[in-house]
Amino acid sequence: MATEDTLARLRRMTGESDPDTTAYTDTELEQMLDEHNSDLNLAASRIWGEKASTYADLVNTTEAGSSRANSDLFAHAKQQQDYFNSISDSGVVTTTSSTTRRITRI
Repeated sequence: MATEDTLARLRRMTGESDPDTTAYTDTELEQMLDEHNSDLNLAASRIWGEKASTYADLVNTTEAGSSRANSDLFAHAKQQQDYFNSISDSGVVTTTSSTTRRITRI
């Protein structure tokens, strides 16, 4: 079972430290740590991979003189996943690949 300090550190490593916006419960984080033999870096890599999957469908938008480069979210999440994977002692996290879909405007 992970300590509060361990869970807090994992949350900081993955940008999940705000209790109002976190996507992961303590139980889910503990399960990830158990699956990765308590390797914080490998667990963080997996979380960033899941975030990248979430961001894969976002598109860049421009409206009213303002633009949002949502594709940057995906690129950043993949960079973080690769970083934490590279400093892990345990090996490589495998994640599912993202998909690309045609955008339909309504």
